[in-house]
This record gives sequence, C-alpha cells and structure tokens, in this order.
Amino acid sequence: MFHRATRHAVLTTLGALLLGACTLGSGPTPAVEVEATPIPTPTPTLRPLPTATPIPTPTPVTNLGRAGAELLVFTELQSCTDEVAGSSGSRVVVSFTSTYEEGRQTWDVESSSTELGLSFGRWEVVDATGQVEPADAVARSIDTPGVVCGVPRASLATGLTPPALSTRGGEEGATTGEQARLRVWLAIYGCFDPAPAFDSFSAYQDSPGRWVVEGMQETLSYGLWLVDAGTGTLTPYGQTAEGIAANAGCFRKP
Repeated sequence: MFHRATRHAVLTTLGALLLGACTLGSGPTPAVEVEATPIPTPTPTLRPLPTATPIPTPTPVTNLGRAGAELLVFTELQSCTDEVAGSSGSRVVVSFTSTYEEGRQTWDVESSSTELGLSFGRWEVVDATGQVEPADAVARSIDTPGVVCGVPRASLATGLTPPALSTRGGEEGATTGEQARLRVWLAIYGCFDPAPAFDSFSAYQDSPGRWVVEGMQETLSYGLWLVDAGTGTLTPYGQTAEGIAANAGCFRKP
C-alpha cells in the first residue's frame, strides 16, 4: 500500500516536471534581423552614333587627262631639258604636279627635276585644245625665242633653281629691240629672286647703232642699259644698273 502510493506520487511529480519543461520550450522564437542586400542600379549602355558615310568627290571628265596634259608640257620642255643634259652630262628626269581647274577647264602643271634641283616652271594646258602656255616667270623665260638652257652656276637658297639661260652660239649683236631686251634680261636674270620676267623689259633705239633697254616691274627697277647694236655689248647706265653689273656672282656678260 505504501509503495504503490509512493510510486504514484513520484510518477505524478515527474509528469508535472515534464509538462512544465515542454511548456517552457514551446515559447516564441526571437526574430533575427537580416540586412537587406541592395539591388544594383543598372548602368545605361550608350548606343553608338551612326558614322557618316563620306560622299565621294566625283572625278571630272576631261578631254586630255592628267597624262595627256603632262605629255604636252614635256614636249614644250624637251629642247630645254636636252640642252641641260648636254651641259651637265646627266640625264634629266622631269617630274610633274598637275591640277585640273574645272572652272577654267585647264590643267595647271608644275615641272621640275628634283635630282638636279631645277624648276622648269608652271604651265597651263587648255583641256579642249591642248594649247600650252607658260604661266610663271620661269616658264616664260624658257619659252622665250633664242634662249639656250644650261646648268646654273649657283643655286637659290630656298626652293628650286631655274636653268641658266644664254643666247644661241654664233648670234652676235642686237639688230632688233627684242634681241637687245633678251641680252639684258639674260645678263641680270640670276641676280633676282624671283627671276624677272622677259616682258618686264622694253627697248627703243636712240641712235642707229645703240639700243636703250629699261627693266621695270611694278616698283622694282632692273636698271637702264645701253646695248651696242653691232656687238651686243652691254653698258650699265645709272646707279641701279651699275650695282647689278658689279655683282660678279650673278651678272652674266653676253
């Protein structure tokens, strides 16, 4: 009787303890704070701008073409280049830089020999007819009747040097005004940079045996010269001409 009551009491106590333990363990679980991960902001992608397609420049349709215009200028220069080759003992290779002037329908052709450091001037070629005309002082000097091209005794400090010019052998005197002008022009040609144009000189005969030649271009004077009609001898007249004639480095006696 005693043992059964005691056992019952023990079991009752244990049950109460177990029930209390279960009740304590079933309470609410404390909340855990979790830091939110920020959502990245997307980087905008820029669309490339469209590349402009260059509009091709139309090639002008010409009658001669570049090669044809340069060939015509070479033909004009051939006697001069042959004379330079003869005096230098070297083959003269002429190179060209050409531009087509569409408004005037002409070719602008620069001619030179880079190996010899020579300029043969600028020439204009009419595209429709092939007519060749000198377009600067060097080209006009080469185109002057009665001149012979040669190797210059000195070179210009900058740029290309024009060929040296002289009269053809065996021609003495100055029976015409053009011959008198030519003798003065050739004598002082190398003393100026740029070289004077042949058209800058005028001549008149003040006596049957003498020509008076004056050189003038705008405000620049090339002096006053007396040319003996029989011998072609030049005599400077005035300070300007005397100063030019005294420069032995450039003045060329006919």
